[in-house]
Amino acid sequence: MKDHEKRELIDRVTAIATEFADTQQLRARIASVILPALEDKVWFLLYDGTSVDGTGPGEYVGRTTDVNVAKKHWKKTTESPYCTGKVVIVTDTKVTVAWRDTNWSEYGHK
Repeated sequence: MKDHEKRELIDRVTAIATEFADTQQLRARIASVILPALEDKVWFLLYDGTSVDGTGPGEYVGRTTDVNVAKKHWKKTTESPYCTGKVVIVTDTKVTVAWRDTNWSEYGHK
């Protein structure tokens, strides 16, 4: 989390604490802001391209945090044997390339 994001988070928690002091909603309101900030962020790096034999690194075309966009891109890359595209999944703790057995629900896909 970047410094400005930390400041914004603290500002939001402070505002909630002020507004909901002495109410039963205080804990739930603070949790609704803090818990998403603590979750492991996931980036999906998207690569695309083609080659005569389907090998090569692919060309970086963008990134997303939306698992549905990432899965759609991955499906597109598997349609052609000449595609060099892929999806690289990056979290704070690991870097993985999406394969046929990737559990997309682990990253929020429904």
